[in-house]
Amino acid sequence: MSGVELKTIADYQLAIRQLDRNNPEDRKKIEEYCLRIGELMKSQTEPIKSGNVEIKSEMGAKFSVDPKIAQDPEVQSMQKYLDEAYIEQTFGDAEMTEAKFEQIKKDYEAAEKALKEAREANKDVKYSKYGDKSQFASDKANKFKAVEEAQKRYQEAKAAYDKAKIVHDVNKGDVNKGIKKAAKRNVENYTNVLNTQRVFLSKAEEEAAIAKEPSLDGKTSVLKDKNIDAIMAIGAYAQYKIDEAEKTGDPAAIDAAKEKYGLYTDMFNRKEDGSIDFSAEAINVRNAQNALVDESGFDQRFNLDEVETMSKMYGVSKSDIKSTVKKFGFGAENGAGQRWKAAGLAAGAALAGNVLNHLLGNTSKTATAHAEHTETAVGETITGDINWMASNGEEFYHYYEASGGTAVATAVADAIAEAKLPLAGSLLAPALAGITAFLLTKPETEDAFNGANVEAVLQDINLVEGKDNKAIVNKIQGLEITGVKSTDDAIKAAVLKAALGENTKKANTEELLAAFEQLNTAKEVIGQIKVEPKKEPEKKDPVKEEPVQQTPEPEPIERIPEERVELEFNVNHRYGMGPWQYGEAIGIPAKYMREFINEFRKDNNLDAGGVKYNKTPKFNDKYTFKDGFVFDTPTKEETQKLIDAYDLGAQKAAVDGKGKAIKHKAVTGNPIAFDVKSRQWVYVATKEPVPQDVLENHPTYTKYVADNGHD
Repeated sequence: MSGVELKTIADYQLAIRQLDRNNPEDRKKIEEYCLRIGELMKSQTEPIKSGNVEIKSEMGAKFSVDPKIAQDPEVQSMQKYLDEAYIEQTFGDAEMTEAKFEQIKKDYEAAEKALKEAREANKDVKYSKYGDKSQFASDKANKFKAVEEAQKRYQEAKAAYDKAKIVHDVNKGDVNKGIKKAAKRNVENYTNVLNTQRVFLSKAEEEAAIAKEPSLDGKTSVLKDKNIDAIMAIGAYAQYKIDEAEKTGDPAAIDAAKEKYGLYTDMFNRKEDGSIDFSAEAINVRNAQNALVDESGFDQRFNLDEVETMSKMYGVSKSDIKSTVKKFGFGAENGAGQRWKAAGLAAGAALAGNVLNHLLGNTSKTATAHAEHTETAVGETITGDINWMASNGEEFYHYYEASGGTAVATAVADAIAEAKLPLAGSLLAPALAGITAFLLTKPETEDAFNGANVEAVLQDINLVEGKDNKAIVNKIQGLEITGVKSTDDAIKAAVLKAALGENTKKANTEELLAAFEQLNTAKEVIGQIKVEPKKEPEKKDPVKEEPVQQTPEPEPIERIPEERVELEFNVNHRYGMGPWQYGEAIGIPAKYMREFINEFRKDNNLDAGGVKYNKTPKFNDKYTFKDGFVFDTPTKEETQKLIDAYDLGAQKAAVDGKGKAIKHKAVTGNPIAFDVKSRQWVYVATKEPVPQDVLENHPTYTKYVADNGHD
């Protein structure tokens, strides 16, 4: 790469790959390039936008990840893995032939044998057998050195074999099924969440909305009281955390709490007095979904451990947590697969399956477990459906423990009788055992890392469980993002932790696959980070010093007071508008919206949840943001007009909680707004100018003209 100008991180990566790490001169160059990459990463003051996540760098050494729900690009990216040929191409290696693999395996076995022999030889050198102690010391040192060298050869051979075994399994097709299944589940969950655009408090409200806007059909859900209560509990917990941070008086802690819990407190649409507006759609769906994805991780599916953690944190039952997240399109694990496996192992798959199929398809006349009966069910009369027992096995498990274990045996025996299955004598006992195992197996969330932390897994593939998981982690381990190992490992760890869910550490194939895709996207984005050109000092022509001439002081004159420039002003509040809507109305760029909201709240004494509202909100004449960008606020009169013209209903339908346009047609057609910078009306979704003939007939514009005139 000599003589080639290195302009981006990707250029530095390529230059490093072309150098020989065994050459001392090249190693110096590699160190130089790594330091330069580190400096470039430290210079990133703004979050790195990578797909549906933001990667924040703290001086290029520590990273944090802020995920949002998957959008269409993430759905399309995940769909690639539905093709088994693509899976093999991505995780396999065409050069790993059967002959090559067998040779690597033989080398590994030989190294393992040599290490064992070296250790045995070392054991034979015993102090008690030597009369000449100096000879013992010499022999022991030689044997110990031989063990060290054998150990090194063994570790190298084992590492090569471990990697070869993984790609060999991929080449044979052993991992295709697992990865394809994970991709399919991710696509389903991503699509379900993305398609859940509105939630209602009653079926009547839902039906009325769909009748008015047919495109909503299949994209809504109806919340029950327990779902509202669960969301309120989560929001209250978040507000408590913000309040606790504010008590410390530490600005850094306060900012961190608001950044972490801001979306949680903004899940509800509120009235002017801060109370939840139950007369309308109470929930801001996108805010709620973007908050919940912190808990679920990148798979957008709530695993058993994630549900249990949320239950303990927010004081909400696990069944209510499951029910609530499903209302927003998220998936939820029920552990049925583990129970089927347990039943098959105990009684034989066919035998247990016959009984289970009958149980799951028929309502039992026998008293069985029901959703309201959990650990406290001792002595209570229970009614319900055997099918509930299958889908809520953990709750039934608690009931079974509490009731002394009699319920399941009675229910199964009755079901066998009802089905008229030929299970008598010697067959009846194993059938009962199999069904009992099915209903009493307490499912556990998959843990691909076997309890190891993310950092350890990035260093040792043997900590990973499952061929499909090993294949994905193997690619993650070998992925170069910046080309600097310590930086890459820090980014990978941050992304993996976010992929697993904020408060849990058990990994599954779906989360690992999603993390791998995000890291590939991050590699592309980070690779484009450019080297800022060095500014050469301006060359100035030497100036000849002229003699200073004494000038008479001017006569004092009477100054006319300048007209005072107003640095802040108040306008009239409009019902239904909060900090976000005000920012959107006056044209704050989406990139700076969060900073504007924090500043606006501070100026108007609003809390993070927007519980307080100022009836005459205050604006500054300009807002200066962290990166130096200055936004000039329109005049007081223009600001008031823009607020009055703001199409609140269409905006709520067309923009999510982070200002990201959603492709969704509102009742009035494509929502429009006045763009302050270009001084013209534009479509909210695309920011393209509205044609004059369309503009003149658009309800938002005609209302604005009627209220304010054409100017």
